[in-house]
Amino acid sequence: EDYERYDLDVAYDEFEDSIDEADSEEGEYSDEFADEEIEDARTIIVPKDFKTLAEALDFIGEKGCILLQKSSKPYEVGQTRFFEDRPGCVAQGSVTIRGETKNPADTTIVISCNQSFFVDNSDVSPALLENLTIRNEVDRKTKDVARPSVTVVKGDVEIRNCVFLGERSSALIGLSTIDASSSAKVVDSTFSSFGGCGVCVGESSVVSVIRCRFDKRNRCGLYVNHNGRINASECVFRQNNLAFYGSFGTSGFVNDCEFVKNRENWRFEDDLQHLNITRLRNIE
Repeated sequence: EDYERYDLDVAYDEFEDSIDEADSEEGEYSDEFADEEIEDARTIIVPKDFKTLAEALDFIGEKGCILLQKSSKPYEVGQTRFFEDRPGCVAQGSVTIRGETKNPADTTIVISCNQSFFVDNSDVSPALLENLTIRNEVDRKTKDVARPSVTVVKGDVEIRNCVFLGERSSALIGLSTIDASSSAKVVDSTFSSFGGCGVCVGESSVVSVIRCRFDKRNRCGLYVNHNGRINASECVFRQNNLAFYGSFGTSGFVNDCEFVKNRENWRFEDDLQHLNITRLRNIE
């Protein structure tokens, strides 16, 4: 009995020692993992660290910040390596892409009309584009190809203080969501001179536009597809061929918006029973 009791005491002491050692090792691993997280969340600078936006996005993965430095020369999006079927670059997860200054004119990204900036975000937090000018240009060799400047394939994107510029001669779109799996929030941004439309809300998708401008020869400023939901507040629609188009089942609200010298302000496919319209100003 004494031997068995001694054996148990020794075994218990060894067990306590193993627990203490495991705790110590766990602490070390935790610290190491924390360092890795800090490393993963660092800011990537373009063009200092990478030449193109696609290269920076390929490297940064699903989290982190890409800072585009102020430049008189426009940046090219490049071509992502991991999604070869998507011409252009792909933002995965809650990635932030930000211009260095608060003036969008200081940082311009040029996207050929046969390319797009794709958002494929499975993270809970949205991807963020901020302080950028995004200019879509016609590819003279492939004039029949026209993709949106920014295409939200999946997940959520937030766009703040950005300027989207198109070319009147093409069927270009500034921002497009695809379907119910994609959504967008756009704040303090401008969509100008798109031969197609400034913002296209995909079928059953949800898009919010707040203090945005749609102006200067857009074929359609804001286009809402079947059962799309649009929440528009304090926006200005100026000198568009058609300011606002709503397909069957368009819902949401249009509040405190201004319509200035458009050829046509509204065109809807049904009776607007799901769209709440309040405090509009029409200025001829």
